Amino acid sequence: MRRRDRVRILPLIAVGLALASALGVLCSSSVWLSIFCLIAVAALACTFTIGMGLGPPGPLMFVIVSAVSTRIASSGFLNETHFGPFFIPALVLVGAIAAYLIVIAPLALPSVRDREKLAAPPPPLRFNKGAVLIILRVTVGTAIASLAGLALGVAHSYWVVIPAIAVLQVGLNRQQTTTRTFQRVLGTFLGVFAFGLLALSEPRGVWLVAVIMLLQFAVEVVVTKNYGLALVFITPLALTIATVSQAGDSFIPVRERVLDTLLGSAVALMVYWGSEWFRSRQPHQDAV
Repeated sequence: MRRRDRVRILPLIAVGLALASALGVLCSSSVWLSIFCLIAVAALACTFTIGMGLGPPGPLMFVIVSAVSTRIASSGFLNETHFGPFFIPALVLVGAIAAYLIVIAPLALPSVRDREKLAAPPPPLRFNKGAVLIILRVTVGTAIASLAGLALGVAHSYWVVIPAIAVLQVGLNRQQTTTRTFQRVLGTFLGVFAFGLLALSEPRGVWLVAVIMLLQFAVEVVVTKNYGLALVFITPLALTIATVSQAGDSFIPVRERVLDTLLGSAVALMVYWGSEWFRSRQPHQDAV
């Protein structure tokens, strides 16, 4: 995507992330509200990312931002620090604005502007039946994964949602979807192992910030090439953020994450193969 196209699209993404965070905060008072919030954010973010032609990680970051905002707002951590709950979406927006300024800064150079003029514009997008099917899969998968996590007593049910969305957000054929599901499971398991090693060092202060920055950088470098590999970094990143203000055994989230990954991946395959079975029963439908 050309930089000038990103100049136009990134403000929408920034506002979307801030809204996802605000929704997470507003729905943090109730488990059922938080589940509804995850479903709504997943559906809206999937529609937005497909409609704008955005690549990986697609709607996933919107869901993570919303879920982590819910988690922090419901933990009482901000009350202890005398910050109001809407300090969270404010921080998200400030971070997004800072990132936007970094992206557009090179346009001040004449050489960059000249290269932009020679770059081809993105192809026009069509919101076809395949796109609608992906949105439906993501929405249904998010709903089932959230309820399954709640029914089984998973402490952080949104961790069940993450692998489900990661599998269902791309319109692949049956063999590719099944193969990539196992790749994502393997990537998550490796990420859990990496977090276990990281937790042993108990990074604090500047070192904690440095670790989060390094993991986020690694995610952005590999996510467009191989999402399974990206999960090796996404998983310890999410676990590190989730356990920053959590007292007690840091390895409890690790054990939960293993269960969450298996459950979320199973939900994704069930939704995908169920939708394929339903489509096969319909006359004159092409495979997606």
